[in-house]
Amino acid sequence: MTVRMENLTIRLVTVVLNSGEVLHLPPRQAVEREPVEVADNAKVQKLQDALVISVTESDKDTADTGDDTDQEATRKPTKARARRQPNT
Repeated sequence: MTVRMENLTIRLVTVVLNSGEVLHLPPRQAVEREPVEVADNAKVQKLQDALVISVTESDKDTADTGDDTDQEATRKPTKARARRQPNT
């Protein structure tokens, strides 16, 4: 089993995994890694809490290379941020 890590922002996100590997996630792209890479990782948890990345379990047995064009149509839309109302 693997976990799927997706960048939810329009900016490059850098994550240091538990093995020491530095992962550069391009905007709106996803990769798959072993669960041990993200378990008890404070940086991953902080990015999840800030809604910068999404980490979900995946049933695939092989790791993704970052090219998820086949899953583009199945991606859920993200919530739009509320706009601030001008003070009048």
